[in-house]
Amino acid sequence: MNMNASDGNVSLAWTHPMDDALVDAHLYQHIIGNRVKLDALEWMDKGVRNYEKFMQLFGKDKATGSHAETASEMRHRRANNEGIEIDNGQDKRSPEAARSQAQSEAPSLKKQKHFAIDPELIYFKEGLDNVATAIMKSTNEVANAIMQSSTDMVNAIMQSTTEQLNASKRLPIPESEIWTLIIDIGIELEMLSIAYIYLVQKPDMLRAVLGCPMERCKTLLLHMMAGGNGPHN
Repeated sequence: MNMNASDGNVSLAWTHPMDDALVDAHLYQHIIGNRVKLDALEWMDKGVRNYEKFMQLFGKDKATGSHAETASEMRHRRANNEGIEIDNGQDKRSPEAARSQAQSEAPSLKKQKHFAIDPELIYFKEGLDNVATAIMKSTNEVANAIMQSSTDMVNAIMQSTTEQLNASKRLPIPESEIWTLIIDIGIELEMLSIAYIYLVQKPDMLRAVLGCPMERCKTLLLHMMAGGNGPHN
């Protein structure tokens, strides 16, 4: 190839190396093309395993083909033969999945059957409830009775104590007899009023005087009025 850059023109000259390159490219394309065709011919004559099953599953000739059923139709036919209902091809579970679901539902059904309500059990439970209610009612009644009895006892004790206190405050003899008593035991005239008031205000002291022998009543009374604890000489 000759190039003349002075005048801006470029001239090309064909050479032998260019001829060789063109021929080589042409031959390479021819050889490759023939090889591809030979590979295609080899696959056309080569048998395919399970080709009949492919035809059975994916055959398109529904009118005249020997295996016109589609995969969905085959599932429906098998389900009908086995008594299984499939809703328009929406149930696509495998037999293993259906078996697993059946096994998982079996314990649930057994559990429901196991916990079925037994009328005798209900009757027995009602009887126990009635017994428990009666026991609680009886216990409450006993507790109330004990509380009422305790209250009555306390009231009786308090009443008795009050009566005893009131009795101790009551004079064992009338006031007129007290005056006669102090005269009879020999209390001096100027001490009569003091002795009378003393015995009226102190019923216990009056009882002590009444229980004492007559010859010792004056000495005892004077001793008590003086506030002495020992014997009066």
